[in-house]
Amino acid sequence: MKDSLNYLVTTKGVPLGVNRGDLGKTSSKSASVDSELMLILDTFRVQIGQATLIVPGGQIRAHPYFSRNERFNRNRFHMYLVTRLTGLTKENVFSYIDRSGPFTLVDKAKAKFILDMDPRRSGGGYARYNNNLSAAATVLKSKGWNVVLNTDSVFVTKQTDVLGYASWGSNDHYDHLYTEKARPKNTWLSGSIAETYVSTSARNFQPGKEAGQSRIADLLVEGCTGASGYVFEPFTVALAWVQILFDRYTSGYNLAESYYMSMPTMSWMAVVVGDPKTSIITSYPPLPSPSIMAINDVCVNDPVILRSQNTQPGNFFWYNADSATVKAAGPPYDHRHPNFIGEGAWITLKTDVPGDFTYSFANENITGIGFAEVSFQVKSPLNAGFTVSADTVYLNESGLVQFSDTTFGATSWNWSFGDGTGTASQKSPVYTYSNPGTYTVQLEVSNGACTTTVTRMIVVLASRPTLTFTPGNVFFGNVAVSNKAQKMVNVRNISGGDLTITSASFTGKGAGAFGLPSVAFPVTLGASESVDWNITFAPPDTGEYRATLEISIDITQTAVSVDLFGRGVKNPSGIDEVYTAPDEFHLEQNFPNPFQSATRISYELYREGMVSVEIYDVFGRKVMAILGKYQKPGTYTIVFDASHLSAGVYLYKLQVNHRAQWKKMTITR
Repeated sequence: MKDSLNYLVTTKGVPLGVNRGDLGKTSSKSASVDSELMLILDTFRVQIGQATLIVPGGQIRAHPYFSRNERFNRNRFHMYLVTRLTGLTKENVFSYIDRSGPFTLVDKAKAKFILDMDPRRSGGGYARYNNNLSAAATVLKSKGWNVVLNTDSVFVTKQTDVLGYASWGSNDHYDHLYTEKARPKNTWLSGSIAETYVSTSARNFQPGKEAGQSRIADLLVEGCTGASGYVFEPFTVALAWVQILFDRYTSGYNLAESYYMSMPTMSWMAVVVGDPKTSIITSYPPLPSPSIMAINDVCVNDPVILRSQNTQPGNFFWYNADSATVKAAGPPYDHRHPNFIGEGAWITLKTDVPGDFTYSFANENITGIGFAEVSFQVKSPLNAGFTVSADTVYLNESGLVQFSDTTFGATSWNWSFGDGTGTASQKSPVYTYSNPGTYTVQLEVSNGACTTTVTRMIVVLASRPTLTFTPGNVFFGNVAVSNKAQKMVNVRNISGGDLTITSASFTGKGAGAFGLPSVAFPVTLGASESVDWNITFAPPDTGEYRATLEISIDITQTAVSVDLFGRGVKNPSGIDEVYTAPDEFHLEQNFPNPFQSATRISYELYREGMVSVEIYDVFGRKVMAILGKYQKPGTYTIVFDASHLSAGVYLYKLQVNHRAQWKKMTITR
């Protein structure tokens, strides 16, 4: 509850002050009870019971709401606004309660502010407060209010239609010439407020105890509905700044806000009497007809700020339901309403769950309440992806690639084909490359709220390679350090004519571990002719080795290459099956390949047997098993979900009884 309250109200019977001695000294720890209650349960509670007027360096210790021009909120200013309902009699209290409260209607044409200066208070610290009276007159006149600013020795009395009053009270040098006990004998309007520059003007609210300085209790008896005073000597530095008091009060702030914005001190001598929520209006406002700024659909976890517009001054409430639901639950429409989520002209929302949402807003004033609502959709992020007709294309065969978006829920597409010129906005465009290179294709997809980007590599070669290698990649598996393993590669000319291999070289971090002995270049192959090369792997140390064997051909600039993989170990183990296709079965290349999340692995059995399908990384380490069962002859297809694996090159092995076949697959992201 402590954080939901802005105001505390004391009543007659609650002590007015705490006398801790040293009265009349700026170092006194005495204070009004109300000014100490303002500090409870929060940051400033340590100031309770302390000498709070002067801070080191001689400055006044001001509370954080002093001189502000904004609505009060305890959670922002870490204090309460405390006022008191008291008077000489309970009937007096009931009377000013009945004549005040929120949105008290005032006839501006008749209402007056009486500001009574004392010409003999023009020196020292007194001069500032005479000047404050003059400044208040300037502010009020600029806002169109009737002001009586008295600057001579007359103590002004018997004014009518008084809405605001400030004087030196019994500290005026001339009050006794015009009245008794500095009573102005005014006729006061409902919602009227006052301040007097009198040290002990709130020392008591008891009938008959009139001795000493003038009291604000007598102003309340005359008909004033709110006033500030002091229980002990406050010194002039602690008096209310009336130009702030009357400016805020005539700007729509309530009584408590106006007084506390004008009084600087905390845990000192001040008392404010009156209904804290009293405020004035000069005409009844129109019934609110608010609206909410339109908002587009958003993506999960995107920030959303709802902003009201076309509002009237008053209360602003937000709800997590449509206006019909809010109205059906009925008043009150403040924080006690079951759908209430906040207040203010705008609100920030969480969007951590997808779905359709409707929020409503209420603008309430003295005339009534108006509602508005807004609906929008929070959309789930997109899982973007696309396929290609080929990830390697050849310019002598057109260089054309068909791109197909596979993103579920996308409504717009922005393609960049990576060559600096090619773009498209269709779902599945076709693009023709003009120059060799390796290009990063980027697709940005959107569903109107969420935007996601995915990329993929496309290799463009001048012409299709004229050599084939079987196998296309060489996997040595685990080889003991300082030992040498050997794998055979069949090199075949598929160009349709003679070609000459001019050179071969190893590149890559592990190139030094691989060798190609007994091959003398150049090597000339006739049409459809082939040759077997033995590639060696001799790891000098433990670890993983990877290199590329690059072959140069005299008739093309397109380099032909074979990827080589091996692992040096102390005790060899791992892949040792031969890379030949057994006659008991046939393993197809997975499709699609490369792929992002799922692919199909197909194979045909010519004989029944125990069948297993396993996935390995390129260094021969088993990643997972996806099949292990007895199968009869036939054709089979497995859908392999690789969404949990990292992008890269993998091997898949089909083993039937004691024979195995391997192929390579590539996962992209």
